[in-house]
Amino acid sequence: THTHTRNTKLPFVIQPAMPRPVVQQLLQGLSNPEQIRNICILAHVDHGKTTLADSLLASNGIISARQSGKLRYMDTRADEQQRGITMKSSAVTLAHQCEDKYFVVNLIDSPGHIDFSSEVSTATRLSDGAVVLVDVLEGVSAQTHAVLRQAWEEKLKPCLVLNKLDRLITEAKMAPAEAYTHLQRVVEQVNAITGGMFIAKRLARLENDAVLAEDALEEEDDEALYFDPAAGNVVFASAIDGWGFSVDVFASVLSKKIKCNAAVLQRTLWGDFFLTKEKGEVKIKKGAFAKAKTPLFVSMVLQNIWDVYQAVYEEKNKAKVTKMAESLGIKLSVRDTQAADPKNLLQAFMGQWLPVSTAVLNMVCKHLPSPSTSAAERVPSLMFGIGQPASSLPQASQAIVEDMKACKAQDCEVVAYVTKLVPVPKTSFPAQDQASITEAQRHQRREALIQQRRLLGKDVAPPTATEDEFETVRNPRSKSHTGTPSAASSSSDGGAAGTNEGNQQQKQQHRQQQQQQQ
Repeated sequence: THTHTRNTKLPFVIQPAMPRPVVQQLLQGLSNPEQIRNICILAHVDHGKTTLADSLLASNGIISARQSGKLRYMDTRADEQQRGITMKSSAVTLAHQCEDKYFVVNLIDSPGHIDFSSEVSTATRLSDGAVVLVDVLEGVSAQTHAVLRQAWEEKLKPCLVLNKLDRLITEAKMAPAEAYTHLQRVVEQVNAITGGMFIAKRLARLENDAVLAEDALEEEDDEALYFDPAAGNVVFASAIDGWGFSVDVFASVLSKKIKCNAAVLQRTLWGDFFLTKEKGEVKIKKGAFAKAKTPLFVSMVLQNIWDVYQAVYEEKNKAKVTKMAESLGIKLSVRDTQAADPKNLLQAFMGQWLPVSTAVLNMVCKHLPSPSTSAAERVPSLMFGIGQPASSLPQASQAIVEDMKACKAQDCEVVAYVTKLVPVPKTSFPAQDQASITEAQRHQRREALIQQRRLLGKDVAPPTATEDEFETVRNPRSKSHTGTPSAASSSSDGGAAGTNEGNQQQKQQHRQQQQQQQ
């Protein structure tokens, strides 16, 4: 699916995601639970979930890379395509090669609108990790709070994708330094939500457990809960343009150019650090803002991306873009360079330089847990809720719990987990349909009712109405009743008299039967 050539001499080019895998590679990943990732994409509405899913599908050859972001492959319903929003969760299985291992990624694309929050709950219960998307221009929205809390309650480990960085360049017209400050603010806002949930959980435990000390809140380490680009659990991306990266990728590439330790550069590339030369040696120092120096993330990462956008959109200098592509080992086709829309040239350049599918899937495989890792914590809550210990279950059920925790697939019971119940009215089932009955069946039911009332000593049911009386109810102005009022009244009086006589006779017979029984 990718038309560029791989140049091993230029390490700055990030290798794209693997092409369409063969069946043996998929089976290799499925046979080992450690190489399986069950994830869901969570975000506010219109923050780019389905567009990102298209990019991931293109890495496996399911759709074309040129259709990524336009096809909306995961929106399978007609109303979803018409309205441009996701309404139902959709799942797909992808394969990815990371560090010489083949991983199987089960991906669920969930809706972002609040009206479909039940679909988000379904997706989180089936997943072990979550990819949370945030539009960097809009920032943290209302539904972002909701999905982060949902992931917290379901004990999912999240990763963060700061999407739509292109909007900071093309719409907000931010400089690289301004964009860096804005990105820091967004990361802090997301971490503030996570920190608030962590503190609330600890306070609830302190209230319920009097044995805990007052300083227990400070003793527990919560560093692993937060998003930190230096830790590798944050990806900066533009899914619509097909590019994305993490800090560790740039650190491994740039460390060879400036001749420094890759691990040190990864810790300092995001933060208040700047680059300086002392006695011919390159050194990294802290205090970029205080000393009015350009931070490393601005000078070595964002500025390069801003230069590409400026050359494509503002300068429209195709010769400059071609020269930049040659220096990076990127091969651009004639179709890309001669396209009337500059967006096609930008997507071809950035998609080969920093493919978003590689960045996201590598982050998923490295930082999100496997089923065997998360099962020990999630299986008890999924099977019998919170507060009930596994020891209270029968021995057979306890054995099933242990098999599920170990992700056992042989010599064990088969367990089906229902993650969503849909309420359906009872009248909607076919068994509840009342079929029309015939006249003979109606007569049989009436005779049975009369016999039952006689046995109970009650008056019998009134006789069946005549067809003329039925016609009067259906159509009071029918031709059968167009005669004079006196004729109609006399007819009804006659029928009433006959009915009264029949009732008196039946009552008299009933009294005689009672006297004989006595």
